[in-house]
Amino acid sequence: MTKKIYGFLVLAMVLFITACKQDPPILPSNLQNPLLIGKWGLDHFIIGTKINSDAEQSSLPIPGTANDFFIFAEVNQAVLSSTLYQKSFAGYYSANAAASTLSFKSGEVLIKYNVTSISVTGLEISEVISVTTDQSGNTTTITNHYTYNRLP
Repeated sequence: MTKKIYGFLVLAMVLFITACKQDPPILPSNLQNPLLIGKWGLDHFIIGTKINSDAEQSSLPIPGTANDFFIFAEVNQAVLSSTLYQKSFAGYYSANAAASTLSFKSGEVLIKYNVTSISVTGLEISEVISVTTDQSGNTTTITNHYTYNRLP
């Protein structure tokens, strides 16, 4: 009799475990931006350096390569490929409702961008990558400004 009860309990547990299906994640609409969906190739980037409150000194535009792109997909999945980082990252993105910030996360990597402009064909973002203070009290801020074009 006890063997039948154990058999029934094992069967019930197996049915319970296999019947439970995880629902797909529901992302808040304010973190999704359908305008971003697709592949974006880096046209160029500019490195800006600012010391204290002086005017920003900018480099000449540095052209992107075929290895510099973003791919934004459904459910906030994204891929970032960058020759600057010399790596390709698969992760997730979020963009606020006002489309003024864009974040990309892949494992321990978190990159936050300020969105300058976004349209059907173009995306301009910037990233503050370093803020340092030297021994004389000067603060240096390095900002990368990126211009992307939508690819077919």
